[in-house]
Amino acid sequence: SLSVDGGYGVAGMKRYVPFAALGRFISATELSDALTAKEIVVDVNNPKEDRSSFIEGFARTMTNEWHVGFDVAFLSDRIHFAGRWYDRKSDDAFNIYTFGKPSTSSSFAWKAAPREDIFQNVVHLENKGLELNLDAVALQKGKLNWTITGNFTYNDWTGASLLKFNPLPKFLSGIGTRLTYAGFTTELYGRGAWGHQICNLNKMYNEGLSDELYCTENAGYFSLSSAAVSYEFGIKRVKFIKSIAASLTAANLFTFSRYSGSTPDVNSFAFRGYSSLGYDDCSIAPATSIVLGISVRF
Repeated sequence: SLSVDGGYGVAGMKRYVPFAALGRFISATELSDALTAKEIVVDVNNPKEDRSSFIEGFARTMTNEWHVGFDVAFLSDRIHFAGRWYDRKSDDAFNIYTFGKPSTSSSFAWKAAPREDIFQNVVHLENKGLELNLDAVALQKGKLNWTITGNFTYNDWTGASLLKFNPLPKFLSGIGTRLTYAGFTTELYGRGAWGHQICNLNKMYNEGLSDELYCTENAGYFSLSSAAVSYEFGIKRVKFIKSIAASLTAANLFTFSRYSGSTPDVNSFAFRGYSSLGYDDCSIAPATSIVLGISVRF
């Protein structure tokens, strides 16, 4: 069987940013320069002269995307293969504005005034690429069933000219397998990313490097994310118990990478917006966990 689909859509959001949160979107130097250019003084050490209550901002994101894809199945739906090509464009705008001005009657008082923009920054981003997904029944015979799933993504992006390196993976992949036989089940899942860099700020601090480019490293990795084994015991002698199952699940087992930091899987959506993508500032590797579970069905 074969199906083909396509689509186009536009989405967006706008949110107000109070003065206390402006630092998540703009550096302290840029904020100071913007306020100085408009002769606006915000002095947290002298509350009487603090005019921050008259300064706010807003962040706006508009995204449009088109895509075309297909889904094909073989061998009585035992093998499903799907693909999608997409092109996504985003405009991220950030404004700081003031809606007050000094009062003529007192140097320590402000009064409401028409809105005046102090700072504006617009970033244009484009992501386009290919997504592939595979679901297959590799073996099915009697009580034996073996399935395999996999996904692969290629993403090429342009924009964000202030970035000094590429923090977004060009290739993403995942692979999983599930094997069942009678009451026995085992599952494995792994994922990886390649074609991007991380700025290891810990290395820069420890070695006294002057520029982040000296501590930028390739961040490709593949990790065995989870493994699970379970067995279901059939209970026939006890009428009110249908079955008892025991399971052993492990997460975050191994990560293969040449990155020198604690983990290459650094949060790309950093707290200061796109200008901090891919910076490793004291990140902590996810803990390995092992969980033993027992379940009873009545």
